Amino acid sequence: MFIWFIFRDDPTSTWASGIENQDNSHKPAFATFTAGARSLDFRSPIVYVKAKKSNPTVRVPVWELLERDGVGAPLGATVKTYYKTKNIAVSQPISTIGIDGYASFKIPLKSPPKGTSYTVGITINDKNGNRIFRSATIIVP
Repeated sequence: MFIWFIFRDDPTSTWASGIENQDNSHKPAFATFTAGARSLDFRSPIVYVKAKKSNPTVRVPVWELLERDGVGAPLGATVKTYYKTKNIAVSQPISTIGIDGYASFKIPLKSPPKGTSYTVGITINDKNGNRIFRSATIIVP
């Protein structure tokens, strides 16, 4: 189990256990903490797909838009698929906000071979111009 009491040191506390000082400057542990936390970011899923399975679906949380727009609200997206650093595909799918605050998007990926991985950038917008960004990693074991 891991428990983190405070993120930023607080002048009302005698503990200085934050990873940021009171002036918002980073302490030495900040880089280590963020590197470890990044791998646990639920907003950026890791999806495993079978080799040669085209256009897998990725579910991402869109809670910020759920709060503003509600369940069932339509969403648009620009989805970019990258192999290493090269952009290999772009699509603009639509989706809706589910009751759980997630939206599903088809990823433009044709017959990925075994042993590859891809990075996907998803820019999601609602009808009011609100925009959020999610990323995903597609792994083909």
